[in-house]
Amino acid sequence: MSTSRSLRILVADDHPGTATTFGKVLEKRGHTAEIAYDGLSALDAVLQFQPHVALLDINMPGLDGHELTRRIRVQPGCESIVVVIVSGDGQADTVDKSLAAGADHHLTKPVDFDALWHILDDTIRSLFGP
Repeated sequence: MSTSRSLRILVADDHPGTATTFGKVLEKRGHTAEIAYDGLSALDAVLQFQPHVALLDINMPGLDGHELTRRIRVQPGCESIVVVIVSGDGQADTVDKSLAAGADHHLTKPVDFDALWHILDDTIRSLFGP
């Protein structure tokens, strides 16, 4: 993937191993990853890093992923960020809460990377064309 078609991706997860692994996998695919370990740091990163995509865990200190999503959605210039909730909880009511908070997608851990690549490829096409 060329750098002109790479994404800036925020990974927010309070488990350092998960966040770091996600970041490395994304960077191997040619993207730039920024890591945050709590909701407040993630919100700051959204404003500074201006990601195209935010991968957010639900259970984080400071702000949980749902509240973080709501706050992202009201930030000027952040309306088009593709928000993906990544959680160990895939129950229908949790997925519904993610979408109601403003998330575009909800993926369940362990993540189906084919589904994630599809989301990222769709984002690249919407930003940079076919």
